[in-house]
Amino acid sequence: MSRLKSIPVEEMTAEQRQVYDEGVAMGRRMSSGPFVSYMRNPGYLALHIRAMANLFKPEPLPIRQRQIVVLTTIRHWESDFPWQGQAAWNEEAGLEAEIVDAIWDGQEPPFERADDKAAYAFCKSLLDHRKVDDATYAECVGVLGEDMLSTIVIAMGMITTTSLTCNAFEISYS
Repeated sequence: MSRLKSIPVEEMTAEQRQVYDEGVAMGRRMSSGPFVSYMRNPGYLALHIRAMANLFKPEPLPIRQRQIVVLTTIRHWESDFPWQGQAAWNEEAGLEAEIVDAIWDGQEPPFERADDKAAYAFCKSLLDHRKVDDATYAECVGVLGEDMLSTIVIAMGMITTTSLTCNAFEISYS
């Protein structure tokens, strides 16, 4: 059970209600998950939902590599709620169950594609070592390019915020 309760719509401030309505119009479930926390800072929430909409565009980070980065970051923070919410995205991205399971188990996933392997290596290096060594960086730039690497870091930051929020406030599906 979450430490935070959802703010009833009738008790929201005008700013909260405006952001709530915007999120609902975008298909977000604004009364659950990390939105329960974010609603307490509607200025941030407005930026967050717009940034998420931008992140979920296919360029410059395709859905498959985005999902690898998202799963790897969620796993790093051991955050249940966002992990459970990824199944449909994993399927849409065409991620094989062996890859998803390996990420959750903390094992090296059996990647066959160079772009998948590079996205994972860059993300994993940054999470594990707080930086990316020169050799890994050069390899990843060669495979993915700078625009994709920049977007990977942004995606990692956003899902880290989500994971930490869910962990701090014990947000879960139960």
